[in-house]
Amino acid sequence: MTSLEAYDWIEFSGQLSQRLALAQAELEKKRGLVREKDWLATAVELAESSREAHRSIHERAPFLPELEGVRTDFAALAQNQWVDGLEKLFAGLTFHLGNRAPVLELLFPHLKFATLRRVRGEGAVDYALDFNRRLGTTYVGRIFSQPDCTFAQPVLALVQSTEARWRAIRGGQTLPDETVDEVRQELILAGQHLAVVSRQAKLLAEAALVPLPEAFERAGLGFNPRKRPTRKTAER
Repeated sequence: MTSLEAYDWIEFSGQLSQRLALAQAELEKKRGLVREKDWLATAVELAESSREAHRSIHERAPFLPELEGVRTDFAALAQNQWVDGLEKLFAGLTFHLGNRAPVLELLFPHLKFATLRRVRGEGAVDYALDFNRRLGTTYVGRIFSQPDCTFAQPVLALVQSTEARWRAIRGGQTLPDETVDEVRQELILAGQHLAVVSRQAKLLAEAALVPLPEAFERAGLGFNPRKRPTRKTAER
């Protein structure tokens, strides 16, 4: 298994977990089928726990030299997670302080969340720089120190960590040479493990959904890891 194939199995496992959860929700609406519900619950737990076990390598793998091609997708994911944090902060401030709170106008003079998810390059970076400048003002610091804003600190930590990851990917960060082989091996082992687990989870789900005609297909569980164009990969 190549690094790219292993990475795609990790990506696939995340999508599989989401689709299994949807299938489970549909099955739970049906009366009876206790055995089938147990099978599907096992599939969900198997897929989710295995994916969580490899979350760390999923975040480090794109910095491998041979995975340069996936960094664009990974940067887009990190950018979306950063915007998720911004939206969560905006929603929290609106809920706790009201939708006319002056701090909203200061931090978010222009609501561009949908645009921020689409735009690439300097436009998004400029927004981040402006947001951080506004965030650093004395007024915002005073507002966030109030009891009503205790929720904000963990949300800000999320915003800042996801922004840092996104900016690092955009900036061409790579792994230190001495860690490349270790990360590559961990990635391949993770991919091999998830390839087995994902197949097991799909088989369990297929068996569980047999009593519901076309439920397996409706849940989109017949899919496989993405097919990439055939090309030479610079594996070391």
